[in-house]
Amino acid sequence: MRVLDRGAMVVAGAYGLALAVTAGTFGAGYRWLPDPMATHFRPGGQADGYLARPAALLVSVGLLLALGVLFTLLARPAAGPGPGRRAVISGGSGTAGLLGWLLTAVTVVNWDLARGADAVLPPWQLAVGAAVGLAVAGAAWLLAGPPTAAERAETETAQAGERPAGLPLEPGEAAVWSRTIGSRPLRWAALSSAPAAAGCSVAAFSRPGLWPAAVLLLLTALLLAAATTVRVVVDRDGLRVRPLPLPHPRISVPLARISGASVRRVEALREFGGWGYRLRAGATGLVLRSGEALSLRLVTGREFVVTVDDAATAAALLNGLLERGGAGRPGLPAAGPDRPPGAEGRD
Repeated sequence: MRVLDRGAMVVAGAYGLALAVTAGTFGAGYRWLPDPMATHFRPGGQADGYLARPAALLVSVGLLLALGVLFTLLARPAAGPGPGRRAVISGGSGTAGLLGWLLTAVTVVNWDLARGADAVLPPWQLAVGAAVGLAVAGAAWLLAGPPTAAERAETETAQAGERPAGLPLEPGEAAVWSRTIGSRPLRWAALSSAPAAAGCSVAAFSRPGLWPAAVLLLLTALLLAAATTVRVVVDRDGLRVRPLPLPHPRISVPLARISGASVRRVEALREFGGWGYRLRAGATGLVLRSGEALSLRLVTGREFVVTVDDAATAAALLNGLLERGGAGRPGLPAAGPDRPPGAEGRD
């Protein structure tokens, strides 16, 4: 049996156990629960949110089922090679442990109460839940095991991608390639967070304690909105990426830091754990979607990727600049003047 087959079953087992404990505890004490029951608590542990008993059970079961299906799909072997899958297995299983403990604790603190308002969830339950989650994550990491030699080879092949031949450039000739790329996941996230930020801001006028959350939601919505569309440019200086229409923040990879460019496919969730500016072992990237990506092999041995259309042309231009002896090769002239552009991509 392959390691990743076992890893997918580890995730499914963790959520199955969490679901069994949560639903079993709820069912065993159903007649002792107030209706409505407390389901949300303040930092001090006092109840401030309530649901009818059937609704509370439906939310708990639905949450565990949805996350269980998501993480199991991400861990399945059919998803292809990915260096971050072991972390997905561990993180997904740990989330099951944390949620299983907290959802069960919420049920238990409601037992034998006449009113849900009398329920108190001690803050130490959060610490215990976090400890349980970490323990489950560690166990899942060990059970998943490291990738086999065949799987590592498959991953390396996928990451190597296809390296286009360098674009022929005459001495002194300038060339510029540019593309604009948008991110549907980040766009939806920004649209979803904006109403929440507005609603929290309005509520904060009557409940001043909500201002920190309102400010955080507003900043999150603005950052997400700024990152939904970016401009990617390749020229004699290397690679530059900036959000539209803002001039900053900007990502720059000088030509002197690049040893080669290729094209490969990127899976946002499986390889980088999401969208946006991502970091993982051996690689950094601006991942706005899954699909075609420009992959730069840096002189340090790390990889930098940016998901963008027509990545083959960008890679060919970078390889051509490197072959011509541009920036970063001592004693050789620069690639030429910035303008006029010799080759410019259309949006």
